[in-house]
Amino acid sequence: MGEPSFFTLWPEILTEILVFLGRPLVQLQLAVGGIALILSQILGRFALTRWNVWADEKLDIHQTAQKFIRYLVTHLMKGSLILLFLQVGKWGLAATGNLTALIDALSNIVLIYLAIQFALVIAWTVGNPEGISRYQNLLITPLVVVLGLSQLGQEFFPSGRLLNAPMFTLFDNSLTFFSLMLVTIGFYLWLVGVQAVSQSALYLATRYGGAEEGATQAFITLTRYMLIIGGLAYVMSRLNFSVTTIAAISGGLSVGVGFALSTILGNFISGILLLFEGTLHPGDVVDFNGELNIIETISIRSIRTRTLDNVERVIPNNDFLSSSFTTYTGKSRFVRLKLRIGVSYQDNHRLVIETLLDVAKASEAILQQPTPEVRVFQFGDFSIDYDLLIWVPDPLLIPRIRNEMHQGILDAFEAKGIKIPFPVVEILDGGKAS
Repeated sequence: MGEPSFFTLWPEILTEILVFLGRPLVQLQLAVGGIALILSQILGRFALTRWNVWADEKLDIHQTAQKFIRYLVTHLMKGSLILLFLQVGKWGLAATGNLTALIDALSNIVLIYLAIQFALVIAWTVGNPEGISRYQNLLITPLVVVLGLSQLGQEFFPSGRLLNAPMFTLFDNSLTFFSLMLVTIGFYLWLVGVQAVSQSALYLATRYGGAEEGATQAFITLTRYMLIIGGLAYVMSRLNFSVTTIAAISGGLSVGVGFALSTILGNFISGILLLFEGTLHPGDVVDFNGELNIIETISIRSIRTRTLDNVERVIPNNDFLSSSFTTYTGKSRFVRLKLRIGVSYQDNHRLVIETLLDVAKASEAILQQPTPEVRVFQFGDFSIDYDLLIWVPDPLLIPRIRNEMHQGILDAFEAKGIKIPFPVVEILDGGKAS
């Protein structure tokens, strides 16, 4: 007979589990775990209520040390109570000569949970809570569940028969239950974990280390993809895929995905060049295709931007590298804004210039150094065109400041009787001017 498969072993293993759970000592240890969980929830809720009231009065959330203490107590109290009650139950059972292996396994699960929560407390204290909370359901909860089940699995399946039992055959390779979990859940946790660590490293390096954001993001992006490729190679090796098998798979797919891969590779290289050159950085304001865009993230394939209308755009890296665009924040965020105004020939040009400068100097939104300036641009057919040159501290303020200046100029011109002319259109009726 051949090696038993997962499906032939499962009924036997299930019977062993039921027999194991039917033992009075096992049931007693499970009861101790259940009581510890219930007591920790009841006492933990009461203690946290009292703690939060005291912390609101005594602790300053803006102080790093006090914020750390508050997070530490809030997020570790219930887990610590569970561990405490489990240890009390273990001492009671050990005092009567009973085994406590299952309680030890449950305690290890709680310790894993507390260790992860402690790491989160540090991250919440020094990092961005909003960004960290994003990974609470994506990474932390699945990781705790997987590690907890792994700890219990060592208790229920010490021989590892079920994990190493083959499930089915793929490309002449037998896939075990463990390899299947590794290629699905394990690789998912690896991808999300690498993403979380890379974002944390970028945040800490730029905020606390003073690193240059563009070069740092380029290095971290390259490292992240190297780790992903390394994880994929490890998964392939655990699946026992030989070089011949991988070559056969890639050869079959090469024709169908060749063009797609060439586009992805082009965007990949373009993204690396943009990051290392420092041409673009997150937070830059650029004019792309006639529209102002704020750079939010630069990934290996695309650049994610947001317009002033709060519309999110995803632009391939190659579009930025092969097309011209205007950046308003390359060396400085100061931008000179030009407002062109046409005034009647009958108005005194000195009065016009003085009025425009007064409007500019009265605005608190624009910079007074460099000083605002008025230039005569041209003598038009119906008006003298003036350019009011002002400096704006941030390109994102241009639409608002332009609107404020236009309204201010209209009010000032009206108060001083300055006219903005418009073309006189001659209307012909039946061949005669009217």
